[in-house]
This record gives sequence, structure tokens and C-alpha cells, in this order.
Amino acid sequence: MFGPSIALFADSGQAVERNLRLSGMKTDVGIGLRFGLARFESALLRFDIAYALNDGPLSHRGRVFSISTMQAF
Repeated sequence: MFGPSIALFADSGQAVERNLRLSGMKTDVGIGLRFGLARFESALLRFDIAYALNDGPLSHRGRVFSISTMQAF
């Protein structure tokens, strides 16, 4: 019926208009659960928890929870 798996990830990037600087990169690391559904060819349930290593736009750093029903890429 479904195929469970675990994903470890690290993500880093920056959205810029003019100057790309390494000091402006935002990074997070995390772990996620994946459940592929056998009846649907590309159906996937994702449950992720990540830790933001840098402050966000609202000066928050810490845990981020995410739930999705499709592939990230």
C-alpha cells in the first residue's frame, strides 16, 4: 500500500537582486519521513522537521515543520 523512507537534508541559498554574497546565505538542516503511495504513480506524503541555522526575516531561528503532498524537486 505504501513505501516509507527517511530523508536527511541540508539546504542553503540566497535570493538576491544585485549582490550575491556568501555572508547572506541562509541554511537549514533537517530530517523527514516520506510515504510513497502505491496506487498513485507520483503521490508522496512528506513530513519534515528542520532547524534554521540563521535568523529569518522576522529574526527567528529554530525549528520549522513542513507537510507536503508532492516532491520538492
